[in-house]
Amino acid sequence: MACSEVGEAIRWAQSSTPGEKHPVTAFLTIHIGMRGQPGSPVGTDICIYAYGPVGFVAEPQPHLAGDLQYFGNGVKMVPDMLRKKGMTIAVEVSESGKFSYQFKFKGEPTVGQPTSVNGTCRRRAPHRHGADRCGDDRPAARPGDLLA
Repeated sequence: MACSEVGEAIRWAQSSTPGEKHPVTAFLTIHIGMRGQPGSPVGTDICIYAYGPVGFVAEPQPHLAGDLQYFGNGVKMVPDMLRKKGMTIAVEVSESGKFSYQFKFKGEPTVGQPTSVNGTCRRRAPHRHGADRCGDDRPAARPGDLLA
């Protein structure tokens, strides 16, 4: 993720007023790269795609949160990247790179606590003057780093 873009989106959503909403749309992809066992409903790699509006949340620190519409493949219930009615993914993302998601069905969590990860800010090419566009001193992403 590009942390500067997340920060800009947080500030944009925060600047909404009662008369003027500043919408932010989030996109999420999850790829589970394994095949199912014989007799399993999983027939291919599972690819999950979700998108939807997120809004500004002030506490405990400013972040964006919302429920994204679920699309997926790899199971007989949801072939060919179709929308799964009633299935959403709750997400929260902060400028620091912290990210969490939780699957929901009809508005209720499907299992346990949300999955939380610490993303790595993706470094972009420096400006002509060598300034980093991410705006922080984090190391550049390496192969194998999580880029949420």
